[in-house]
Amino acid sequence: MKRGMDTIMNTVKAVLFDFEGTLVDFQYPEGLLAAAKALDVVPGEALFIGDSRNDVGAARRAGMLAGYLRGGEDSPENMALFPADIELDKLLQLPPILAGSPGT
Repeated sequence: MKRGMDTIMNTVKAVLFDFEGTLVDFQYPEGLLAAAKALDVVPGEALFIGDSRNDVGAARRAGMLAGYLRGGEDSPENMALFPADIELDKLLQLPPILAGSPGT
């Protein structure tokens, strides 16, 4: 179930991204929780954006909002079984959403 854009705009104080080559394995909630602590935000105020169902699952287990960047590891059909709070075609869509204007 996707959360409303207003929930995302009013909740998110930090955005975390998953990408190859990070020193922390973000597919487990411990890495996400450590990142939130380092940023001094509670997990519920963080949005974790990844490209797989594992990323969405890790965000959920950490108590964070989950974002999905389409075109990643998992097919849209697989991702339908693991819905994120927000889905993006490109990361450039995120700043206007966080600013309150969901245009692309």
